[in-house]
Amino acid sequence: MKRSIALVSLFLIAGCARAPEKLESPRLVIQTTIKDNSVYFTMNLVGGLRNENSDRAFFDYSAEVVFSEKGKTLPESPFNPVRVSVPAIFPFETVPVSVIASGGEKDVRPLLDMLEINYDEVVKSGATEEMYVPDENIELRRVTFRRENIHSILKGKVHEKN
Repeated sequence: MKRSIALVSLFLIAGCARAPEKLESPRLVIQTTIKDNSVYFTMNLVGGLRNENSDRAFFDYSAEVVFSEKGKTLPESPFNPVRVSVPAIFPFETVPVSVIASGGEKDVRPLLDMLEINYDEVVKSGATEEMYVPDENIELRRVTFRRENIHSILKGKVHEKN
């Protein structure tokens, strides 16, 4: 009986392929430009999506990157949420992603405040240094993907002709 329970448990654990649930090493840079006597901000967010499965690949992966502070989501703006997508993430692969978003002062203020960045210093210097975004301030939501067994994919490749 114990063996049966152990085998069922192993099957359930092995059968549950988990898609990437967080952005690995999220970093961002915010740059400023002046246009028509107004300051505009451009955020470049980079990170990675890691597939920790040995036998599953994820295709058409898409998610919203959402910024929050103390458990409260920042206001919706061109900077929040932003969408990331990749065509495929194979077993044990980390796929780099990059998102660029632009907006005005009212759009960027909540993000600057969350990261404890002085607005006037960013405007004066023209850009922030690349900074790490703490895990508690960023999450993936509305994740969609198509999951396939890597053995099935490789089996199909063996039968292809060049």
